[in-house]
Amino acid sequence: MAVPGNRIITYSGLDLGKLIAAILVVLLHTHPFTEGTTADYWFSCLCRIAVPFFFITSSFLFYKRKGDIKKYIFRILILYAVWFFLELPLTIHRFFIDTDKPFAYNLLLFVRGLLLNSTFHASWYLTASWQGMLIVWWLSRKMKGTPLWILGLLCFISALPGTMWYGLISGTPVRPYYWSFNMLLCPANSFIIAIPYCILGKYLAENQLRFSKEASFGLLAVALLFSVMEIWICRNSYWMSDVFLGLLFICPLLVWLMANTTLGIPYETSKCLRSVSTLVFLSHLPIRDFVSTSPAFSEGWPLAVSTLTISVLFSIAVYFISLRVQVLRYLY
Repeated sequence: MAVPGNRIITYSGLDLGKLIAAILVVLLHTHPFTEGTTADYWFSCLCRIAVPFFFITSSFLFYKRKGDIKKYIFRILILYAVWFFLELPLTIHRFFIDTDKPFAYNLLLFVRGLLLNSTFHASWYLTASWQGMLIVWWLSRKMKGTPLWILGLLCFISALPGTMWYGLISGTPVRPYYWSFNMLLCPANSFIIAIPYCILGKYLAENQLRFSKEASFGLLAVALLFSVMEIWICRNSYWMSDVFLGLLFICPLLVWLMANTTLGIPYETSKCLRSVSTLVFLSHLPIRDFVSTSPAFSEGWPLAVSTLTISVLFSIAVYFISLRVQVLRYLY
């Protein structure tokens, strides 16, 4: 939010986009189409737009508003701590009870999750957000232009072989070495993949693109076309994550278009959309696990629709109650 004079400027397009992205994440994790089918594969690829959109949007808003990196990190760490303790029983069950691996191995996974990847559901995004943003913020003070772009590209490329482009290394001598790298640093689900997306958000915030919205829609159509070809080429690997080449073009174009779209949404409504999107993102996986215990809602569209409905209603309720009970604001 910027305040020139008495006028409040909001990015309501981005706030609406974040809610749509949160809904896509819910659908990605609930597989409305039968998991493993062709329809599920293509639908999952569509939903993969969501997390890069979140990363780029957060970086765009941080640099557009000239944010304080300490406040940014502190806010995310508080959010992480609150949800970590709320989901601690589920985390303990997932890492140390519902497993046949040795305790020492599970402990190492937990420590890795705490530092780089996931402990509770969806926590990797929070960890990657503050780490990726901090690294980009710090490095951008040391290097400009091409070196920063090269770093971002190298980070992105390092994650590609662990995704739908697994075929690049499958059957080659590189595979066992990459597997160790993947197990140690989780490049597709850690700060490594956050770095290129944060760089893109920073660029969008600090530079005025020199083409019209019409041209942007044209570029978006071309990016989507080539992404369809990429997804088709890689369809046999079926190793999914938030990394494929098309996302480098589709997501920044979407962020730029939505940031420059005036919807006429009042500030309070825009703020509600933004808060609800965060709550939906953080709450949907525990809700999914609970809903799936019922045989009638264990999979497919019943699971997807019920999880999404409960997540949205829960998030809206928490937001409006938090207007009076301020401690609940720590949930988002």
